[in-house]
Amino acid sequence: IDTPRQEPWLFGDEVERVCREAIELRYRLLPVLYTALWQAATDGTPMLRPLPLVHPTDATIRATDPPQFYLGADLLAAPVIAEGQREGEVYLPANPGGWYDLASGAHYGERQTVWIDTPLDRIPLFARAGSIVPLAPVCQHTGEPVERLALHVFPAEGAHTSELYEDAGDGHGPHVHYTLHADDDGARIVVSATEAGAGYSPVWDGWDVVVHGLAEAPSRVLVDGQEASFTFEDAVYVSVSLGQVVEVLR
Repeated sequence: IDTPRQEPWLFGDEVERVCREAIELRYRLLPVLYTALWQAATDGTPMLRPLPLVHPTDATIRATDPPQFYLGADLLAAPVIAEGQREGEVYLPANPGGWYDLASGAHYGERQTVWIDTPLDRIPLFARAGSIVPLAPVCQHTGEPVERLALHVFPAEGAHTSELYEDAGDGHGPHVHYTLHADDDGARIVVSATEAGAGYSPVWDGWDVVVHGLAEAPSRVLVDGQEASFTFEDAVYVSVSLGQVVEVLR
């Protein structure tokens, strides 16, 4: 009341589009956000994690104090905090296997500063190599049914785990907790999940597994040991039921 109107559509088509895409990204990130909130409630690890908390001995972080922060355990956010900024430096801290640009899938090494474009319609987010990032489809509201989640796999040599938590939205009682596994031995990438919890069935009934980081199409993809159909467009795409094991053979 008695303040200027701020609806995005009052500032032209471009501002409206940028705001809409940012809101849509937030809806896609809801599985990450909810899991991070559960982790905060469970072990006290903050949802937004400053770099010194995760990398207390990193001399570059101590000397330069970069503005990045972790969103949950697996995403690194590089906020744009200067008006008119369209490019800038991002420090990517230590992580075996490096980092992946969440939007483009481009791969970067660890412990380096990179120069990236930061147009108004891009929120820079980087996924930790070895992680599995669950993303929801774009929704109009949280009550809209979600049939499938996309599990974005960012491979790194060795065995790695990520987490996915879901409940009825009340933060207690029946829930399901998945430990997501990404194992890469150089010849194949195995994606699997271990389920725990009590008395809760998620609204989604399947996963679309998206495996990034491959320079060319894999020779084969197996689901629970059986040959499976897949598509390859800069990443491997295969749809599975909950709990099925995916093997991507290089």
